[in-house]
Amino acid sequence: MLSPSAVRTLRIMPMGDSITAGERVPGGYRSPLRDRITGQGWRVDFVGSQYQPGDTSADREHWGRPGWGIADTDEVINGRRYVSLQANEGPGGAWRHGLWDDLESAISARYFSRSSDVDNVLLLMVGTNDVVHQVVEQRNGARPAGDRGNDGRGEQQDRIGEATIDRLKAFLNRVDRFAGRAGLDLKVVLGTIPRFDNSWNAGRLKDPISAVMQQEATEVNRWIRQGASGLALRTITVTPVDQRAAVGNSLIDGLHPDATGYRRMADTWWQGIQDALA
Repeated sequence: MLSPSAVRTLRIMPMGDSITAGERVPGGYRSPLRDRITGQGWRVDFVGSQYQPGDTSADREHWGRPGWGIADTDEVINGRRYVSLQANEGPGGAWRHGLWDDLESAISARYFSRSSDVDNVLLLMVGTNDVVHQVVEQRNGARPAGDRGNDGRGEQQDRIGEATIDRLKAFLNRVDRFAGRAGLDLKVVLGTIPRFDNSWNAGRLKDPISAVMQQEATEVNRWIRQGASGLALRTITVTPVDQRAAVGNSLIDGLHPDATGYRRMADTWWQGIQDALA
């Protein structure tokens, strides 16, 4: 375990989707994480452009964007265009905003520090919405709202993991580029995406959760655990942590963690931060 410093401060940006924002649990993992860090003698400053309604903790800033994915659903990345196969949100599929276009603002000296007395950490967990909304590369006949049976299987859903990993690789390279441009020493702690189940679609009004989609999420998480830290990056370092294992079945609605799940996430993030800074 790292020993607290009398001088240094942890500057932490929690970044991701509604799980980062703290859906249905004000403060999400941020509040217990802050308690863990300060309770062990560290100074910490959470940063970001977002605030969660109902969060009464002392340090509320974060970069959690409910409903958002890695990038806009149809973002062209490295010459590749993507579509959502999901059929129950209209003929255009489930179009979602993504964090990709936020990075130029977020990964900057506006939020992080160039001071040698500050350790900059990005807690990143993103990809759940890319999987749940069935985002694949637009090739081999893939088209918006292409899930003809609205069942999450049978129309190239077995390529969701591939697309999510490709988008996540490009995302990390973009973080690396902006960190380098801003002159930041930045540690990225990258979380696997928690499990989700069919209770999320209990009323059959949201997104079908199929066994194929579960397998694709497993593929994404395998890459995060085994491949992300091996990317050839110039500025940032990537430390993976297994938030899927941490949350387990502690879900409030089939998709988002409950209070117990968020506390377990906080413990896992704190261990990852210590590993990244060791």
